[in-house]
Amino acid sequence: MISISLARLLESQQPRVSDWLTQLEAILLVGGKGTRLHPLTLTTPKPMLKVAGVPFIAHQIGYARAHGITRIIVASSYKSDQFSQFLGDGSAFGVEVRYAIEREPLGTGGAIAHAGALLESDASEPIAVLNGDVLSAHDISAQLQVHREQSADVTLHLIEVPDARAYGSVPTDSSGRITAFVEKSERPPTRFINQRSSWVMARLPGDGLS
Repeated sequence: MISISLARLLESQQPRVSDWLTQLEAILLVGGKGTRLHPLTLTTPKPMLKVAGVPFIAHQIGYARAHGITRIIVASSYKSDQFSQFLGDGSAFGVEVRYAIEREPLGTGGAIAHAGALLESDASEPIAVLNGDVLSAHDISAQLQVHREQSADVTLHLIEVPDARAYGSVPTDSSGRITAFVEKSERPPTRFINQRSSWVMARLPGDGLS
């Protein structure tokens, strides 16, 4: 079994700051109860379970930091105190961490809107949203670049799988614009699915999110 220390993890994920990310903030969604991992998650939120010796959320913070994201809003609900006890203000991880705690679970959209009140970047800047139970090695700066070049409202990270029948598929046109979200089907129109690790969103004027 591979085990790493937190210090070694952070050392291995030094920031790769690019001009695209100079004002990018991220919302990290960690509000789920992780019921499919019972009994492990009866006492511990899923992102706090250890992977390779450290809580999963440490890998996510390291990933965000490595891509130049230095301010993260942790959107939590279930056992939220465990996140603040581990992450604190984020300084030990080389980032700033704020907390948007939901007294009642708000779902994905509600959690993003609730956390949006804590955003500090200019409203003209997009934000990154990271899923608390998915970790990817893809280049989020490239995702942001596509988002800006296409003047998109939302940019998802799609991956191609050999057989999409077990997933909801996401067909696109020749420019990469999403044309539909298709539920599980015996005849999926494409092999591309939403990887769910991250997406980039535009913001509405003020503090609202589109």
